Amino acid sequence: MQIPQQPISIRIPGAGTIRVANDAAGPDAMECVRWDPGTELDEPFAIRDGRVAYLRSITPAARPLIKAAMKKLSPETSRRRFFTVRHELSEAELDRMTNLDGWNQYAIGAVSVDADGCTEGVGADFALLVVDGWQHQGLGSALLLRLVAIAASRGIERFVGSVLSDNTPMFALIEHHAPLAVRTRGRDFDTVEFTLESHGIRFAA
Repeated sequence: MQIPQQPISIRIPGAGTIRVANDAAGPDAMECVRWDPGTELDEPFAIRDGRVAYLRSITPAARPLIKAAMKKLSPETSRRRFFTVRHELSEAELDRMTNLDGWNQYAIGAVSVDADGCTEGVGADFALLVVDGWQHQGLGSALLLRLVAIAASRGIERFVGSVLSDNTPMFALIEHHAPLAVRTRGRDFDTVEFTLESHGIRFAA
């Protein structure tokens, strides 16, 4: 997400919010990664089934978590986020996603932490992506609302995102939190735009 220092419209490829949720650890579970981001944002969030995710600012330390999460996306979740099925990101893409200055470029991730202190990526920035095992539990709403609050504090006035026309869950999320959002239909994807102040963002998850 690009965050200019002056109020200005921003464009978010891939749909206003990306939710990424990981399945339970299996035979292909990743190596233990202990992520201590050292930022002000480390909020616990209990999802509907009782599991807890921690919302954290994305730093270069999140790189292995993002790589592992990509491999666990279902084809449909991947297609909705990237407009095609992808399970790997290039090194350059990972650099752009994780080497952020915290102001002009900012992203939120969500992780789960097991009893041994190992972390697993379960959520990502705006665009919003949630890996399959954590979907439909309220995590996407939590990520979106935290991002809206942070964007507003930095003077951002408007969100603009591109969403695949058949991405029903994303449109439902946007309609719930930004019921006055303007949707412009396109050939393969639609453009959604909402202004934080005038569109009355609903902060209830």
